[in-house]
Amino acid sequence: MTSSRKPTAERQEEILDAAARILARDGVASLTIATLAKEVGVTTGALFRHFDTRDAILVALAERTAEQLRADLVETKHEEPSAALRAFIAARMGTVTKSPTAPLMVLSPDVHLALPPKGREALAATVRETFEHVAKIVARGQSEGAFREDISPQSAAGVVLGAMALRALQRVVAPRALATEHPADALLTLLSPLTKKAPKSS
Repeated sequence: MTSSRKPTAERQEEILDAAARILARDGVASLTIATLAKEVGVTTGALFRHFDTRDAILVALAERTAEQLRADLVETKHEEPSAALRAFIAARMGTVTKSPTAPLMVLSPDVHLALPPKGREALAATVRETFEHVAKIVARGQSEGAFREDISPQSAAGVVLGAMALRALQRVVAPRALATEHPADALLTLLSPLTKKAPKSS
């Protein structure tokens, strides 16, 4: 065990990084104070100086994940809707690549059952914001004739986020099964108008 003292913020990030590794590698049931202290290389007493309980660690991990996901929701009203949607998809898939624990935090029933209410709500709020963000892009695309109008913005947002969730989980559990096509290409094809509108006569 290391006895070196690090600044509190640095040590807390180190603990959360270790918790994320255990979660992705061994599942939430394996995330105990003992295994976490061993992963970090400190005593359990040192760990408790930064987080009072395992629940506190899980909440902090959920809040950090929510913050990472929220950073993808960049205002893109000046971009064409298809470009805005593509930018969001690229940003979110980039976040998932850098933080493979994120899809597990959001999508795993085991993690949700283990999370205290404060952690669940932090993730749920980000999911709601993400849904509203995508639905707003789709609605703008429909109003501008860029996206098909026979599906509601909310349903379209569900399709987009469902496809992305599947891709994100594949990165964690079955990376070799990933399709070579970028997810944005297929989603934008599905959202394209079924027929092109004739230009308005002057």
